[in-house]
Formats: sequence, C-alpha cells, structure tokens
Amino acid sequence: MKCPGCGQWFDMRDLGQMLAHVHDGDIEIGEGLEPPARKGPVQ
Repeated sequence: MKCPGCGQWFDMRDLGQMLAHVHDGDIEIGEGLEPPARKGPVQ
C-alpha cells in the first residue's frame, strides 16, 4: 500500500512497517473480532 501521508510503499501485513506510517493521531489500531464503534461520521 502507498502511504497517503508520505507517499512511501509499505506492506500492510507487516505490523512494524504499518506502525511506522501512522502519521495521523486520530488513527486507532486494535485487535479483535469487530472494529471499535466510531464516535462520529467518517470523513
């Protein structure tokens, strides 16, 4: 996947690479059966 923040390519299957490209403080990364409920509309 190409990072929308910096434009570099990375493998989303590699958690280390994915975490290195989290440029937005509003992103929450979790593990579980279902995603957490959103607090507002998706922009």
